[in-house]
Amino acid sequence: MKYYGLLLLGIWLIARSLMELLNFHFSYDKTVLASIALGAGVFLTVYGLKARLESVGSLLLGVWLIIGAAMVLFKFSFPLSQLIMAGLAALAGLLLIMRR
Repeated sequence: MKYYGLLLLGIWLIARSLMELLNFHFSYDKTVLASIALGAGVFLTVYGLKARLESVGSLLLGVWLIIGAAMVLFKFSFPLSQLIMAGLAALAGLLLIMRR
């Protein structure tokens, strides 16, 4: 599970950064990237739950990816969504760096 989640996350990170750096866009690019992020998030979240919360950083990253992708795919937001998503991303990143 973790391998597939990290593989999809790597693909998403590379694709998103190359698209931004090269200013390259195509029809449905946001949908494709959101779908890849959603898949990565599901795999990482399942792995995080399966590991009995040993890796809270991976779990939070998975939740962040799922919510972010769902917001793009289904075009919704909630009050303070940008602030909450940024805080969740920062917390996940901090925990991943600390290896907790």
